[in-house]
Amino acid sequence: MPDPTMNRIDGLRGWRYGEVLLVRHEAGSFSAEVWNTMGFNECPQAAWDELDAGEIAAERGATLALMNGPRHWVLDAIESSIRQSAPTTKFGTLEMFQAAVVDFGATPPSPVPYAERFVARDTVFEWAAGTPLHELTSPTGQVYVMQAFALYVDPTLSIDELAGLAERLELPEGWMFETRVTDPMINMHLFKVRAFAAGQAVNLLAAMSRGGLQFMLIIWLQGIWLPLHGYAYVDTPLWAGIYMLPLTIGFLIAGPASGAISDRFGARAFATGGLLLTAATFVGLILVPADFNYVQFAALLAFNGIGMGLMAAPNSAAIMNAVPASQRGAASGIRATGMNAGMVLSMGGFFTLMAIGLASRLPSSLYNGLTQAGVSSDAAHTIAHVPPVGTLFAAFLGDNPIRQLMQQVDPSQLKPGSGVDVASLTGKSFFPHMISSPFMHGLLIAFGASILMLLVAAAASSMRGERFVHAEAHGHAGERHHETVGEALAHEGQALSVPALLDDEGTGVGATEREIVR
Repeated sequence: MPDPTMNRIDGLRGWRYGEVLLVRHEAGSFSAEVWNTMGFNECPQAAWDELDAGEIAAERGATLALMNGPRHWVLDAIESSIRQSAPTTKFGTLEMFQAAVVDFGATPPSPVPYAERFVARDTVFEWAAGTPLHELTSPTGQVYVMQAFALYVDPTLSIDELAGLAERLELPEGWMFETRVTDPMINMHLFKVRAFAAGQAVNLLAAMSRGGLQFMLIIWLQGIWLPLHGYAYVDTPLWAGIYMLPLTIGFLIAGPASGAISDRFGARAFATGGLLLTAATFVGLILVPADFNYVQFAALLAFNGIGMGLMAAPNSAAIMNAVPASQRGAASGIRATGMNAGMVLSMGGFFTLMAIGLASRLPSSLYNGLTQAGVSSDAAHTIAHVPPVGTLFAAFLGDNPIRQLMQQVDPSQLKPGSGVDVASLTGKSFFPHMISSPFMHGLLIAFGASILMLLVAAAASSMRGERFVHAEAHGHAGERHHETVGEALAHEGQALSVPALLDDEGTGVGATEREIVR
């Protein structure tokens, strides 16, 4: 139970109490003694209902008595000049202490709603970081923060229902009630900065467009191209990774260089150009045949990596530059969340779109191919209607899907003399030929969606505005703005060997902002 005699009282949020205000008029000024139940009781409703304001005013020699309660605190702590030994008294059966004496000046207190009044006091009200603030804003923009809520109108009102209070209040014209969080996990106000909002949109859309790319390419290599070029299914996972290296190399070349150069020239051109280049590579991947020329394929992978490298570092830098130093952690968290969420959505979306494309063509292709190889109609029908994703994953895991399916459905047809062309059926080319056309159809759908998202991302990137650095915009320009491109690239390498400099409080040298959150 909070100790009412201390200058600081913690743990108030949700605490139920009641107050009696004894208003006096002396020497042309109105003041009120505030008597509070905190520390003695939780203001039981029955005991509160027994109190009569008129009788209390007459007994105490006050001009009037105001009944303020029962109420619940929505703040967390109070600091005030409460004396170490505050006077106490009883109103009916409720024991209370004198919490304060409030000076109202020449105007008497009035219960008229939405009447603005200024009270002189030295009390400090505290709300813990992350707790909701319920704010009432006047037509002139004056913001009033709710300290406590009363049970006058709705005795059943709870603290969890306050966020929806705006729908129940009959506010005068121009007034507004809203609930916000003091230290939200995601600060939505950051999205009011155009450079930040555009960067985050690019970040999410780019992640969604390419998150499932590698899975599609690996399945393409393992299920079609590598077997057609003589690789055993069991070896395809290793070689698929090797043949995908141009994608990584392209990113490694473009990423650091674009980050350094964009610090001088801004992120817009690099990020937008990288997104358009990536979209062009997706078009190229759609146009190449299933049994492609590897030189063309490797070039497309390399340019895809370069495109994403051109976009990644400048876009991340633009996001971080758009916010003040005190918000960079939150900005980075939003960026990481968007990127990871986009990757997950992309993987699920790519496989879904691929499955839709395969489902429309793969069953008939498999059925015709199996029956032509001598497989019975019933077995061919069963195999043809196996979910297409399962067939893809069999190839993804380095196994021959047709051999596995035949062994599950009718293994007797794999024996010599069954009339089935077993060598052809379980060889390296049968399944790739059967799946090539349906796979490319599914790839068209999946990569088409990626191209659309990349074009939208490029449009968002182009609208991010000129180079913007929050510190420079507020008069804290950095020293490296006038570096040459060569110097900027050199600093990228030097940064790997120079330790961070910290001041004696563990903050970075040159830090100008700190926040203390209770």
